Amino acid sequence: MLQTQCPELQSYSSAILANLAHINDNQTLVAKLGLIPPLVKLLHSDIDNVLLNVVNCLCVMCINNPANQSTVTQEGGITPLMLRSFLAEMAQGYRQNQDAITPLGCQAVIALSQDRSVRIVELVH
Repeated sequence: MLQTQCPELQSYSSAILANLAHINDNQTLVAKLGLIPPLVKLLHSDIDNVLLNVVNCLCVMCINNPANQSTVTQEGGITPLMLRSFLAEMAQGYRQNQDAITPLGCQAVIALSQDRSVRIVELVH
């Protein structure tokens, strides 16, 4: 469902995987199913809800899991995550920067900066 062209399914699937990854050893199971590469590809989505759920899912997948952290890196996930993290911090609570970033097509970054429960920084350390 992650590879569908339907953003709603991409978003819901990412959210479900994040919830599953919180339970026991499901981080490893989700990774063994080969689901990290399609999640990383979805980091290039223009849909806010997809981005929020994918970033959250990858974060959960990588907490205390060096193998998953390495897979995200190998799949090219660091650059889009760093960019989103940096821009989110630049926009947090600063309306002038939010207004400057938004026309550049970064509405999802503003959404990430407003929802501090998405802990992108953990993934890039």
